[in-house]
Amino acid sequence: MSDLEGVAVNQLINVAIAEKLAQMRTGKWFADRIAAADPKAGAQLIRDLSRGGGEKPRKGDVIARTLKKRRRKSTVA
Repeated sequence: MSDLEGVAVNQLINVAIAEKLAQMRTGKWFADRIAAADPKAGAQLIRDLSRGGGEKPRKGDVIARTLKKRRRKSTVA
């Protein structure tokens, strides 16, 4: 497999271990977040987000303008 990837066997093993550790840490992070979650607050957030707004802008509300990125013309030779 290391020949297909073009790397040394040691490097292939190190990358595989690093990926596994990252998966385990991510799983633990999600488990911790779920355990600390407040179901009532989550339900209230969903209700608030599904209201659809309808409020008029308040004094000081500003919509930031962003510049659109221009597409570069492809130069095919």
